[in-house]
Amino acid sequence: MSLLLDIVKELSVTIGPRPSASVQEEKAARYLDRFFRERGLDSQVTSFPSVRTFSLIYAIYYALSIIATVLFLRWPVVAILLAWANLLFYVAEINTFHGIGALVARQRSHNIVARQAAAGEAKRTVIISAHLDSSRSGARFSPPLVRVFRYIFLSGLTSIALIPALLTAGILIDRPIFWTLSFFLAVSLVAGLLLLLQRELFGRYTAGANDNASAVAVLGGVADYFAKNPARNCELYFVGTGSEESGIIGMTHFLKRYRDKLLNPLFINLESLGCGQLKYVNSEGMFPALQADLYLRNLAEKAAHNKGLPFTAGRFHTILTDNVAVLARRLPGLTLMGCGPGQLIPHWHQSSDILANVEEENLHQSAELVKEMIALIDQDICLPESSLDNARGLM
Repeated sequence: MSLLLDIVKELSVTIGPRPSASVQEEKAARYLDRFFRERGLDSQVTSFPSVRTFSLIYAIYYALSIIATVLFLRWPVVAILLAWANLLFYVAEINTFHGIGALVARQRSHNIVARQAAAGEAKRTVIISAHLDSSRSGARFSPPLVRVFRYIFLSGLTSIALIPALLTAGILIDRPIFWTLSFFLAVSLVAGLLLLLQRELFGRYTAGANDNASAVAVLGGVADYFAKNPARNCELYFVGTGSEESGIIGMTHFLKRYRDKLLNPLFINLESLGCGQLKYVNSEGMFPALQADLYLRNLAEKAAHNKGLPFTAGRFHTILTDNVAVLARRLPGLTLMGCGPGQLIPHWHQSSDILANVEEENLHQSAELVKEMIALIDQDICLPESSLDNARGLM
């Protein structure tokens, strides 16, 4: 078995399911810490407050919109203020600026951060990341519903957005039709709320071989290579994030702690690379759509061409990745991932996400692409500083 498959096996079989902010997730962080240290990298595990699941957080937002609709009958001004505030905080939450998620964070999660110094003078930092945790199943991820996962999300977002507008119109124009419409939207949110609670109460945590032990394996393979062959002008950070599955909490913690230490940073995020069509993601985020860095997109295309690798451009708006935290903070990032039909991750949050369904060739091809991208970045660093931004659209 290759080094990359060994890592997938260690995480998905030996450690097994790795819920956010759990003992098993910490075991994964400690394992990766040892892996990096054995290769001479400067590595450390950091902890931060977190939550175990995103379901309860989203359920609270859904519930607050429903409550606001009911409150309107007695306290209309209070209801309107609550509905508008809930919308603003919800949109912030789905863009990794945590509101309720931060308030209810009472458990501990862990990141692992390893640094490889440049062989020469460091002029740029490249951060390669992959999340350590795995998620749980649920009705929303069953074959009949997973195909319309994004539409369910958009339906909920539309209801949360329209309810404050309708309630405001209701108090300004004083027509019962506006509250009636908001009531029907609130009823639709009840269905979404029940799906979230069903997952929380009855879903089972998956082994997470593809999502996301496969990407951690690629991260480890790239780290193993550059520990022996350091880039000349790029310092490299290898980051295993915790609590991605509960709201991209680990990456937001990393950015708060390390952002000021990074030199002209570029972020390469690795997500579910064990099967499916390999892609570099040009556009992602649930709402609004966020564009990946143009330089990195062109770089991925050139690297794939140079190495004859089957990566193609794609988009991913089904759910959040760690790179959404990067892009939302106006930092340059790009996600590499494996996709099936309909922007879906194969075996996504299902019991079939096991080692046997990980394709070893995908792992090696992904590692080769990242290594070639870093090599090209290292060559570009020789350009004058003023030329670096101009080079973004020329590769």
